[in-house]
Amino acid sequence: MASSSSPPFYILTRGKATQPVDIGAAFFRALPAGAFHPGQLETACRGLDAQRTQAASLSAVLAGAPGATLADGGTGVLSAYIASLNVFLPHAASVEARLPWTDAFAPTRSVALALLSFERAAVLVNLAVATAAAGAADARASAAEGHKAALKAFKVAAGLLGHLAAAPPPIAAGDVTVDLSSDGLAALRSVMLANAQMAYYRVAARAKVSDELAAKLAAGAVKLLDATAAHCASGALAGDLGVREVLAAPVEAASRLFAAEAHARMAAVADAGHDMAAQLGHLREASTALTDAREIVRERLPPRAAVGDTLLQRVAALEGSLTARRERADLENRSIYLQTASATLPTIEARVAVAPADVDALAVGTDGADPQTVALLSGATRARAAAGADADTRTMYGVAPDGAAAEARAEAARNDAAAAAEVAVLTEAMVDTDTRGLRDAYGQLSASLAAADSVVADATSSPALRSHGGGGGGGRGEAGPPLPAEVLDTVKWAVAAGGARGLDDLSRQVSSMAQKVNYQVATVQRSLASEAAADERAKADSRGALRRPASADLNRPYVESLERIRGELATAARSDAFVVDRLASRRAELARLDDLGDLSRVTADEDAAGGGAAGGGAHPHHHHHRGGFLGLGGLGSGGGRAPHDEDDNPAAALSRCLDRLHPQLTSARSILSAGQDAVAAAELRAATGRPTGLADAPAGGPARHEWARARAAAALARPHDHATRLTADARAAAEALDAGVVELRRAAAAANRDGSGGGGGGGGADGGNTPDLRARVVAAADGAAAARELHGFLTQGLTFYTKETEVLAKLLADVDGWVAARGMDADAALAAQMGGLGVGGGGGAASAATCRPRQGGGRV
Repeated sequence: MASSSSPPFYILTRGKATQPVDIGAAFFRALPAGAFHPGQLETACRGLDAQRTQAASLSAVLAGAPGATLADGGTGVLSAYIASLNVFLPHAASVEARLPWTDAFAPTRSVALALLSFERAAVLVNLAVATAAAGAADARASAAEGHKAALKAFKVAAGLLGHLAAAPPPIAAGDVTVDLSSDGLAALRSVMLANAQMAYYRVAARAKVSDELAAKLAAGAVKLLDATAAHCASGALAGDLGVREVLAAPVEAASRLFAAEAHARMAAVADAGHDMAAQLGHLREASTALTDAREIVRERLPPRAAVGDTLLQRVAALEGSLTARRERADLENRSIYLQTASATLPTIEARVAVAPADVDALAVGTDGADPQTVALLSGATRARAAAGADADTRTMYGVAPDGAAAEARAEAARNDAAAAAEVAVLTEAMVDTDTRGLRDAYGQLSASLAAADSVVADATSSPALRSHGGGGGGGRGEAGPPLPAEVLDTVKWAVAAGGARGLDDLSRQVSSMAQKVNYQVATVQRSLASEAAADERAKADSRGALRRPASADLNRPYVESLERIRGELATAARSDAFVVDRLASRRAELARLDDLGDLSRVTADEDAAGGGAAGGGAHPHHHHHRGGFLGLGGLGSGGGRAPHDEDDNPAAALSRCLDRLHPQLTSARSILSAGQDAVAAAELRAATGRPTGLADAPAGGPARHEWARARAAAALARPHDHATRLTADARAAAEALDAGVVELRRAAAAANRDGSGGGGGGGGADGGNTPDLRARVVAAADGAAAARELHGFLTQGLTFYTKETEVLAKLLADVDGWVAARGMDADAALAAQMGGLGVGGGGGAASAATCRPRQGGGRV
């Protein structure tokens, strides 16, 4: 009994989207040569393709959002396309093209099949969705007549989906989208029927039917909505996120809304019969149902979802009416009846007043198809198959109708495969040659970086550099350098995680998982390649008896999944190489963690920012070092001398040397990272599978070899130039770094010989908190920070490869099942051919022989 001003509420779904495909040409190629007049057939096929183009454009609108409506005539376009498909279907169940369609429940999921029945099923779903959306739009436009139009539209939509559920397309279970599964079609049909019941309730309410009848009709809507919810929780729909958001949550919220409507109506019946206890009970149940509906919307639907907003508006409208009625009933009860609300109420009888419309004429009829196409394909104007019956029998769609089309396509496919293989081999060889110099240069640069990091770590912890920063007595003295709490916590964590040895173990685990994943990828590739080869052999052995789409036309979903995974693995390999290189470059710093031992008694300073009480200020150079350089100024260890002429001070020279080396280290690491990316990009390009645009490949011999070499060189031109530049950069960086390391070693030796710093100061620590151990903890701070970072990278890699292993295991199982099914199909076709030739006259032995594997492996 919601306010009539609240918007009408119906549950609508998205449609299915597709991509452009020349279905006419695909159908033309699928027909036997000479079966029809080629010119007339081409005209009919081009008309079919034009209809599909229009249907694809409308489908994009329907797939955009639930409830999207088409312009005037849109449903007529879809109906005409279905009629045309009904005309074409009897002549070719499959076509020589894959027809892609998304899932109505999840637009990111799609399946592409070479079946006309799959195409027809997808368009039937879209016609049902479009019809329902148009009915809902009528209800929004006109409260008086709109719900009647919606009622009719929903019954037609339910009929279309019911027809499809009764005769689904022959799609393998592994290929069917969720919306076209038996559970998906049942749920869609059920929700359309529930929409029709809700529309019937609105029409009855406007006709002022009795409250008791209205309550029964509302309960009927609840019954159908609950049936839809049961479909959503079973089979392929259970746990599907798209179903949960698009259908399950709105359906459950609507069920609670109409339960509230039914109880509100029964409360009015009880009020008329002066049954205060029943009235209060029904009002209580109605309020509870509205609360449930609101919680479902807020917890399970995305914020600002259109269906959720409409539901909340209807809940608010009905809730306002119920609040006023409950207040009035409570007042009357306190003053007159003095009754308690009924704890139990009788079940409200559910009356379902709707049924799916009869749509056989729309779903399987040919009204709306081109009459000439109907006449042609029905046989009324079928061309004679005799050769020379028509002089105009030249190539149509690039296909020779004289029977040579199949052989020409097979020869072109063989040439394409050979050309692609030659391009792949040459590309791989070029990548190896082009990147060999880059790899060598990067090996030199990595070694230089490791040496530089080791020397820098030693230099930054030298006594001479620690004392450089001023004298003055008192201060920390023998207690060692300041030890902040965050530094101590990081070092303790790194030691507990195993230090460098722990990172090595984790790195080996990541490497092992990566090898396993790559082996799985190779296994899937081998299975698909073996099946394609077996399919070609089976077709050759059958001498034309085995007519079915080529493997490449059917295994595209598996190939696309594999290509996506290979792309992810290539990215992961680059990340792995970066982590391994970083692990090697920080080896000297990480090694400090393994020598620390027990840190349980080491304590941090309450204030580690200061130095000695009378210590001098920090040398400005120290604050410019990277995170691996400690800012050691102001540690005044007592009576060390404060230099007056820094140009003569070896410690100052050491500090300046560190400052000069720092940008060289940063640049070297950037070059390393860029080079690893360049190598990985070239290798990925070389391994990206079959090249495209092979139509111009020569038929074979030296000409094709030169063509393949040119193709490979063109594909690798940019990676080659980039690798050449990076090789020069890496060699120059390594030379500069080596020179800087030599200079740093000289400066460190001079500073240590000079013996600056030392002395004085009070205090120290005992046992496990010794000055020496504290100093080593401070020196290990950079290694600990690097260990935490590397541990995070390696853990992410291990998680990634574990998930990829699970994905590939499922993909391999799917591929194995598909390969087995294709093999049995080939066996059956060949056995039928042999039986037809009388080869099986020797009894069961001959039949068994046709199914035995060949001696050298493979399927006969």
